[in-house]
Amino acid sequence: MAAPNSVCIKNSAVDKSLPLQFLAARHHESGFTFNKSFAFGDNPSGNDRPLASCSPEMFFFSVASELEQTPEAFRELYVGHMEAGTAAVICELLRLSDFDKESMMKVADRVRQRNKL
Repeated sequence: MAAPNSVCIKNSAVDKSLPLQFLAARHHESGFTFNKSFAFGDNPSGNDRPLASCSPEMFFFSVASELEQTPEAFRELYVGHMEAGTAAVICELLRLSDFDKESMMKVADRVRQRNKL
């Protein structure tokens, strides 16, 4: 759903995962890898779903307003709080030296605790 004062024209072949797929296909030129990447979205069961599920190696943080808006598959890294949740995760990520699953789960836990989710 577009914002109240927006017009949305969409090509069905284009979604939020397309730029990442483009970079990954040109890894030797871009240096992009999914396993060193993370993404944020507030609508993982809607327009952010292609981004959230474009690679099992990429970490997707759900910043949806409510946990119930996040499909079960993406709840492990649910932090909520939209822009504030995104900012809190980025602050935590800047402190990390490793970007593995365990580290990402700790980041999500710290943000949830801070926001009392």
